[in-house]
Amino acid sequence: MSDQYFIPQAIITNYKEVNKDENTYLLIEDGYGIYPLDEEIRVKKTKEDRPHAIGIIHKLEWENKRTILTFSLTKLIGVN
Repeated sequence: MSDQYFIPQAIITNYKEVNKDENTYLLIEDGYGIYPLDEEIRVKKTKEDRPHAIGIIHKLEWENKRTILTFSLTKLIGVN
């Protein structure tokens, strides 16, 4: 199987998230990611960073070897 897939332990935005409205974000990643829906998950800016928030993924789409997440933040951790 040549397609990339991954099972992340956190949403890692790499500063590529797009703010859709007050507290809803859209993130597009390369490859196929398997994420939990409607459960809390850590949110990190980069892989090496500590989590800066807790979020909930409301929508998960796979298209053209990409994962598209729609999520909201439920709790901020520390100072942004």
